[in-house]
Amino acid sequence: MRMSTLRVAPLVSCDAEMWRELVRRNADSGAGLEHIQVRAGPQGLDIFAFFRVATAEEADARLRRLVETTIASTPELQFWRIV
Repeated sequence: MRMSTLRVAPLVSCDAEMWRELVRRNADSGAGLEHIQVRAGPQGLDIFAFFRVATAEEADARLRRLVETTIASTPELQFWRIV
């Protein structure tokens, strides 16, 4: 299992719990997502996710893809970006 982190920043407000639920909802069973935590920080939200994968690079790629999908499919997140 490998951990990956990613930071997202808003142009509008959204809480960490909502983000966690949205990302989890967009993860399909093939993503290998084991655990996700979202924490508010001074520059946005930090997303920590654990995936059942062999390498850290694969975990990073899966988290990025998952967050990009979540942003694209959620109108409330249209002004959020990966930073």
